[in-house]
Amino acid sequence: MVLLGLMAPCLAGCGDAGSSKVLGPWGGEGQVPRIAFEDAGTFGGDDGCNAFSGTWYQSGADVIVLDAIVGAVGCLEDRARLSAAVSFRVQDGKLLAFDGQGSVIDELHRNGP
Repeated sequence: MVLLGLMAPCLAGCGDAGSSKVLGPWGGEGQVPRIAFEDAGTFGGDDGCNAFSGTWYQSGADVIVLDAIVGAVGCLEDRARLSAAVSFRVQDGKLLAFDGQGSVIDELHRNGP
């Protein structure tokens, strides 16, 4: 396992995970990529290459990844996009995944890709 250094401080603007639109599963059941956000501030998923899990918090419209543990399986970069996300946002009914530069690197729907 690889522990990603995605630590970010949870400032006074951190929201209540229990009221977030991001809660629940994204992507198809038994399909990849997929991710699920829990109201306890944890998440887990699989991008078809690596399984991953970690903690998150809500900051306005954004979901920020505090830390993540990602399996260390070697894969083509395009298959490992979701596990590289550092933040997410629900927009137009889709879950958008962003990299550290703020670029969209993946998107998921509630009921499958």
